[in-house]
Amino acid sequence: MKKILFFAVTMIALNSGADHTVETLVEKVFVPPTGFDSNDNVLVMLDGTLANQCQQVSDTDVRFDSENKVFYVRQMARVRSTKECHRSPLPRHLGLPGYFSKEISFGVLSPGEYRVEFRGSSGWSSRSFVVSETQTESTDDEIYAPVSNFFVPEMMDETESVQIVLTGVIGSRCLDWKSVEIERFNDIIVVKPKMQIVSTKFCSITPWPLEKIISLGKLKAGRYMVHVRSMNGQGLSRMFSILPDVTDVRGGGY
Repeated sequence: MKKILFFAVTMIALNSGADHTVETLVEKVFVPPTGFDSNDNVLVMLDGTLANQCQQVSDTDVRFDSENKVFYVRQMARVRSTKECHRSPLPRHLGLPGYFSKEISFGVLSPGEYRVEFRGSSGWSSRSFVVSETQTESTDDEIYAPVSNFFVPEMMDETESVQIVLTGVIGSRCLDWKSVEIERFNDIIVVKPKMQIVSTKFCSITPWPLEKIISLGKLKAGRYMVHVRSMNGQGLSRMFSILPDVTDVRGGGY
């Protein structure tokens, strides 16, 4: 009786046309190998592919092995139940692969060495990172700019110098721009915009805009993540691609 009931419920679910979820591939995980301390919110970027345009990025399954300090990450995709998505083969415009980038948070972690395991087209892969003991009682060991957003073009070629635009709101005239530090870890670029306290007795508690253009220079062809540090242990990340210089192939230009 239980088998018959299960079969009936299953058939109803299949015939209802409801969306369902499948696991999709995570081709790369981007996480800076160093630079986190025990006050920081550890952010990780997933980069992967969807089988077709009927799939949409859904929940991320994260499981943490606390004994070995390993995060196991699986990305799910929702398969739409439209009539077109049930056709075989799919219409050409729906059969094209999709691409996704998704940022996830591991939260604030205790000091130690960690590993992220994820599954892509070549099987399970891993990336490692280190969380150091914080050296100060404050959230940040330096005064970072209050960056609330930034822009980087999603696709450029090797002949172009990559520039990003930082924006935000500075809470008072007591803070002023100091400098920017840029760190490279192969395909990961970490930008640390720093502020300084104005050395005057009185300063206006008046908000003013932050807008800075930062040059990252020319990069080789590939897929990159740029991570910008912000106040209070926060940060923002974006993905972008650098295409090979095809000037010679196309005979002198685009």
